[in-house]
Amino acid sequence: MGDVLIYALNMCHAFGFDSAEVILKKLEMNEKKYPVEKAKGSAEKYTKY
Repeated sequence: MGDVLIYALNMCHAFGFDSAEVILKKLEMNEKKYPVEKAKGSAEKYTKY
C-alpha cells in the first residue's frame, strides 16, 4: 500500500496536481455516485440507485 501511495504522490508532483485537491474531488464524485442513504449496506451496482 505504501508503494502505491508513494507512486501516486510522485505522479501528482510530476504533473503539478495538488494531491489534497485530487482526493477531495474524487470523494465528491463518489458521494454523488454512491449516496449513503441508498448505497449503505447494499452490494447493488451504482446504476441500480
